[in-house]
Amino acid sequence: LRVSGDSMEPAYKDGDVVFIQRVEDGQLREGEVGVFAFNGEGYIKQLGRGELVSFNPKYRPIPIGPFDRCECQGRVLGKL
Repeated sequence: LRVSGDSMEPAYKDGDVVFIQRVEDGQLREGEVGVFAFNGEGYIKQLGRGELVSFNPKYRPIPIGPFDRCECQGRVLGKL
């Protein structure tokens, strides 16, 4: 999967290719980085406590509310 944007810098930069491992139960542990479908949009983010977190401090965490649809598509293993 190719990264688009700078929200996960410095670990993952715009244009990087990341390797994804599908997660059978759709669950990640808090602190892991994954690919998420959130209300119809795709994100690479770190899973926080009830939120999706960017590594770049200029981006605020995205809260996951009770009516949001957030599904983990896979775990980010590393980059090319």
